[in-house]
Amino acid sequence: SELFNSCRPDHTPAPFSILDHVNEFSGDPEAMSEGEKLIFTSLMMSSASRGLRRSFQLSDKIKKTAKGSSGIERVHVVGAGVMGGDIAAVAALAGFDVSLSDVSAEAVTAAINRGQKLFERRLKLPEKIAPAMARLTADVEGAGIKDADLIIEAVSEQLEIKQDVFKAIAAVAKDDAILATNTSSLPLEDIEVVLPNPVQLVGLHFFNPVPVLPLVEVIYTKATDEAVIKRCMQFAGALKKMPVKCRSAAGFIVNRALLPYINGAVELMLSGVNADKIDEALLSYGMPMGPIELADQIGLDVMLHASRPLGIAGSVMEVYANNIADGNLGRKTGSGFYEWDGKKAQRPRHSYDSQELAALASDLLAPMLTEARQVVADGVAASADDVDAALIFGIGFPGFRGGILYANES
Repeated sequence: SELFNSCRPDHTPAPFSILDHVNEFSGDPEAMSEGEKLIFTSLMMSSASRGLRRSFQLSDKIKKTAKGSSGIERVHVVGAGVMGGDIAAVAALAGFDVSLSDVSAEAVTAAINRGQKLFERRLKLPEKIAPAMARLTADVEGAGIKDADLIIEAVSEQLEIKQDVFKAIAAVAKDDAILATNTSSLPLEDIEVVLPNPVQLVGLHFFNPVPVLPLVEVIYTKATDEAVIKRCMQFAGALKKMPVKCRSAAGFIVNRALLPYINGAVELMLSGVNADKIDEALLSYGMPMGPIELADQIGLDVMLHASRPLGIAGSVMEVYANNIADGNLGRKTGSGFYEWDGKKAQRPRHSYDSQELAALASDLLAPMLTEARQVVADGVAASADDVDAALIFGIGFPGFRGGILYANES
């Protein structure tokens, strides 16, 4: 029942056709076998089959780029918020020795506790949980930086703060330590200016929630050593993540395509289009969540900070700023564009005309498609495959469509 609750016959027809087939020919094995030939052909040639096969091929291709040993054993994470704490926990879960620092001892304690809950869910047995907990060390003062092979910064998305953190890291880190930032949109060139050895700087952009979403954008600049890039791809592979390499540019791949799409939806909502209808249009298209609900999920404060390097309409900036001033940040405060009941947005979820929803989804996805194409044209991503993979594995673009560029091939 869980499978069918997450499927729609107009998206992925195979499960429904198979169930109908079994129900029709139950008790007649010969007729069932003959009938399979008919449904197999139609399902194999369907657009969903083509899209899902391409999604599998993209997954296989990415996994091959992440094979091999990174040589990384000790990891230090600076910043024990949700992102930093979860990155540290996932690394410890994968077998790395991880230390975690923050200006707040309470934040470090909270992150360690979240890590324990993750280990309990994933590992189940006490004899497996205990070693994982031993690998995740509270290190408020950051003593582990000097011995770490990889140091990941996951502090506030503000350039000046990140620059100060990296100055402090560079002063004590090993000469050959890899320095990584989890920035979601800031160009790495703005960070590397404070480093004496920028060849060691790379971006490792994880996606929230880190234990669930597989994508990691591995971001490089002209200065980044190729060996550093390769080792970070391998490190991501060791975490059982899907690394996609991209050149440093505002928004990288995913946020460059995602944020104009979300902000365009917010702008449309401000013009008078019903938020629930906007979200239903994208759910009907196959997205896991509509853009207005996603803005709340990400956090309206994060949306504002991340959108600035890419440009943002004045009306959208104003509505974000007003909500932030009122303390309405979205899901994490219980109120944003929607009211939230824990993990669920309280929206009507009305039914709307299917043709209107399809037209609305097409209009709303147009900015994402434009930016996805431009990412390839600008050389930020090496290929359309990389862009489609990043959006499938980073934001849940529907796999049955094979990626936004594949779905919109002319």
